[in-house]
Amino acid sequence: NGILVAGGNDNVIERNRVFDHDITGIAVVLIDDAEAPGGLYWPTGNVVQGNVVEDSRLADLGVVQEVVGGNCFADNEFTSSAPKAVETLLPCEGTGSGDPDDGGLDIGKLATLDGKPESGDFHDMPAPDPQKNMPDADSADWAKAGAPPEVDLDAIEVPEKP
Repeated sequence: NGILVAGGNDNVIERNRVFDHDITGIAVVLIDDAEAPGGLYWPTGNVVQGNVVEDSRLADLGVVQEVVGGNCFADNEFTSSAPKAVETLLPCEGTGSGDPDDGGLDIGKLATLDGKPESGDFHDMPAPDPQKNMPDADSADWAKAGAPPEVDLDAIEVPEKP
């Protein structure tokens, strides 16, 4: 997957170029977690707009039928979506129309893709090799980063394809 919102809420996925992914370019899905109330995290309030998404094998844009409500898609350039016509079904303005079951996203493919790397607990992962640009990382002094810089969000454009 390119960008996968798994159980997330109130994310804005905007002005990204996403291409050449085995499953989805950008998708919003629920996540099964025994720690979650009711065993699931239900994503809501996510906005997917102004992105350029191409060459995804399953769908460029996707949302799992069970979480259709409360998420929106608008002004994206894409070829395929699951369900079909996702921007008509889930517009960011106005009332949507369509059938969430028409070409719905097969969430099973997200979990069973052949060749997927084996999962593991990050606590059990080996420490990385020394990094050339951080020769004294273990003993270097630290400095507080300070306030983030001002960013003109309206000036950000979809990047060119490499």
